[in-house]
Amino acid sequence: MPGVVGGAGQIRLVAPEPRHAEAWMSWRNDPTTLRFMAGKVQSLERLVARLQAVKTDLADRGGRLYRWMAVVKDVPIGTVSLSDPDWTHGHAEIGYLVAPELRGRGVGSRMVSLAIERAFAGGLYRLIAIIHEENGASERLVERLGFRREGLMRQHNICAGERADHVLYGLLKPEFRPTGTRRIDS
Repeated sequence: MPGVVGGAGQIRLVAPEPRHAEAWMSWRNDPTTLRFMAGKVQSLERLVARLQAVKTDLADRGGRLYRWMAVVKDVPIGTVSLSDPDWTHGHAEIGYLVAPELRGRGVGSRMVSLAIERAFAGGLYRLIAIIHEENGASERLVERLGFRREGLMRQHNICAGERADHVLYGLLKPEFRPTGTRRIDS
């Protein structure tokens, strides 16, 4: 993917399509991803079905999961999701996954920032991120975006077959300061 990722304005969040499932599966199955992942490896067919069933419009308050693909020049580079939104209280959990070959290059920060903007514009007030205690890169990502460490969730999930502690981070709408010009497509 060299040359695909440049300036911040190039990354767009788009509705996922079945054609994105293969890239998503390769990112999920990467050993560095699996180390921190609570979910199980899933087949391509299952991921296609998940992408076809997902919601993308936050005005549709009936969803438990909203997902977008981050793309540059229509090449998928990551995915961002909002899960279990509580529209009465205005909060949800944010999740993200960046293509392994693009990690450490600011891509995650840019695509997560786009999702945060979308979430707050869509009526949410608070976002949480739950991060494996040993995933320092992910912790630094959310901290750069203004999330605050709120606590340790002991033995919260099973990752790579073992119970793992996770760190809880929170971000309130007034704390978020978007930077740069970004384009958001549905």
